[in-house]
Amino acid sequence: GPRGVQGPQGVQGIPGDTVLTSEEFTSLCQNVSEKVLDGLAMKLERIEREMAELKSIHPHTKCGIFDVNWRRIAYLDMTQPSARCPSSLTEHSNSSTGQRACGRSSDRGCSSLIFPSKRKYSQVCGQVVGYQQGSMDSFAPNRIDVKTINDVYVDGISITHGNPRKHLWTYAVGLQEAAFSTVCHQCPGDKADYRASCIPDFVGNDYYCETGWVSSATHGRYVWDDPLWDGKGCHLSTA
Repeated sequence: GPRGVQGPQGVQGIPGDTVLTSEEFTSLCQNVSEKVLDGLAMKLERIEREMAELKSIHPHTKCGIFDVNWRRIAYLDMTQPSARCPSSLTEHSNSSTGQRACGRSSDRGCSSLIFPSKRKYSQVCGQVVGYQQGSMDSFAPNRIDVKTINDVYVDGISITHGNPRKHLWTYAVGLQEAAFSTVCHQCPGDKADYRASCIPDFVGNDYYCETGWVSSATHGRYVWDDPLWDGKGCHLSTA
């Protein structure tokens, strides 16, 4: 027949307590702690990974260093049509490719640029891309009566700061990749004897050196198809 109607429930008793032994309590706490710690560790790992990704693309990350106090002091991009060389430099161009670059305004010696900073700083980050013209001789000028950073010690670019000048970085241009009779005309690679005899003490290991010529460097000609110091197409002799 049909199901009957359920009657009223009786009065429930007072809830009881679960009593654990000391061993059971310790085991329970240990299991809970491990799960909590594992969860926290996974969250921290995810946060660190997301922070690393954020820093890598953040505009305040320069040279792999995240700092909200980075300030741009100088910027010159000659790939932009509106860009012009500073008055102390001369523009060089390739009419076939439209490439342009700024070079020294005299055949010999140096052309200098000063970029003032109105703030104190503890770190410097920068990048230089250049093109080789003719036969350039790396640190060979250092062998001709060079005594200080104010002397012509390199064929390339010298980055300094302060007054008197202190060295930050040197971008050197070697003669060619093929062997040459005078070692200081080429980039050092890993040759310890080269560094000892050619590179000034104030430069140390703070330099890049590259050449655009494979062999037979030609006086006066430009190497537009192999930009310097971009880390690409480097020969073993470059550094």
